[in-house]
Amino acid sequence: MSAQKTTTAEALHAGYVQRAGDWRRDHLGASVIGHQCDRYLWLSFRWAFAPGHDGKLLRLFERGQREEAWIIEDLRAIGCEVVDRDPATGEQFRLRDGHVAGSIDGIVNNLREADGQHLLEIKTSNAKQFAKLKSDKVKRAKSQHYAQMQTYMHYMGLTSAYYVSVCKDSDEIYAEFVKFDPAYASKIIDRAKAITVRPDAPERMDRDFAPCVLVSRDGTRWPCQFYDLCHSSSPVLAEKNCRTCLDSVPSSDGKWHCKLHDKDLSPHDQRTGCNQQLVQPDLMNMSTVEVGSRSITYQAQNGQQVTDGRT
Repeated sequence: MSAQKTTTAEALHAGYVQRAGDWRRDHLGASVIGHQCDRYLWLSFRWAFAPGHDGKLLRLFERGQREEAWIIEDLRAIGCEVVDRDPATGEQFRLRDGHVAGSIDGIVNNLREADGQHLLEIKTSNAKQFAKLKSDKVKRAKSQHYAQMQTYMHYMGLTSAYYVSVCKDSDEIYAEFVKFDPAYASKIIDRAKAITVRPDAPERMDRDFAPCVLVSRDGTRWPCQFYDLCHSSSPVLAEKNCRTCLDSVPSSDGKWHCKLHDKDLSPHDQRTGCNQQLVQPDLMNMSTVEVGSRSITYQAQNGQQVTDGRT
């Protein structure tokens, strides 16, 4: 019997998976540093587990990116001035401080409600998120977006941001001015920078509550991408790369160093690694049973054992 062919619709989504770029960012992005779990940020920065996004979700991400250009075009059409490229490079504005980095959507002025320059941040929301945003404002409804804008304003020297969110269900537009909070910005940036150079994994949060797992009204559970790595009773090994290896050390100046080979690691090195990599034990929810010269044997909560490295 011949294999069943995929439909065209299925192929469209599969195409996004095939075209997806490298999921591993070289930095900890400003778009996520507002996440409430320190361990989530640490594991993300360490490339501990591939997100495994399907084609449908990847297409949603691209829709959000396309909306940015559309909103900028709309703003210019009504007389607003938007600078979305760094004059010095001709590329998108990029900010970096050690291992913390990000890219801004633009700087806007000549808005109807306020004079001067403002950070421009453009997002999309589904109907449920959009209703909460209109009711609670961005600081409460979208705390990660708020943290992202505060980070950008800190580095760009701006005192306000113009936040625009488009509802994907109705095309309604919500806009809000967000004032710069220097104390808050410094706090979240210091937190993020400390997480990137932290040698050990932060503590796990409660497995039964957000952000480890979200539960919808109908009882559907949406676990964090690192849920199994942090809480599974069965063996789950983290991804193998230099950032998860127990011999790699990040420094505050944005570099990585390998203690085993005594050399600095380029982004390419970090991805390819070597044949002597050993995953850092505290990344996983298992106990150490035996340690060899370049191997570690673990036991999961269900009693099953697994060995990392060469025995």
